[in-house]
Amino acid sequence: GGLTETQMHSLGYAVNEVAAEFGYSADVIAEGAVILSKAGLSIEEVNQSLEAMTMLAKANAMTFEQSAEITVFAVESFGYSYSQVPMLLDKIQVAAQSSILDVNDLQKAFAYAGSTADMTGIEFDQLISIMAVLSNRALEAGISARSVNKMFLDILDSIPQMQQWADSMGFAFDIVKD
Repeated sequence: GGLTETQMHSLGYAVNEVAAEFGYSADVIAEGAVILSKAGLSIEEVNQSLEAMTMLAKANAMTFEQSAEITVFAVESFGYSYSQVPMLLDKIQVAAQSSILDVNDLQKAFAYAGSTADMTGIEFDQLISIMAVLSNRALEAGISARSVNKMFLDILDSIPQMQQWADSMGFAFDIVKD
């Protein structure tokens, strides 16, 4: 990656430190560092982000690559710096814990809504809050939608009886047509 010897030592130290702290192999962390450098992060940005991304991956049983993708997307889409990664990932973790979404769901949602949110002035905090609230409401809406669907099916099943009742009451209309 065009690193100087000093930068290589710095990266090696950071990789070993994070691997020892979180119980990952240094190889996995080093592969993560490669993913980050391929994403265009400088050695300083990699070192600033490595620990927080490893924590996110470990806490959510996800790969380092998934953690790196959501991190890079959040930083790049919303104009944050990599020194703010711990704060960003903490907010993502809180949103995942307080909703039915997991971090992978948030990553997918960011892919759809992130750039649009940024273009329209919706901030990162607002977007993850909206996603968390809507996900919880979507669960309720799904239950409601199934109930409404069942109601419509019941209505369709009982059209002959409804028409018979309307005819017996002297109403001059066709239930299905009108």
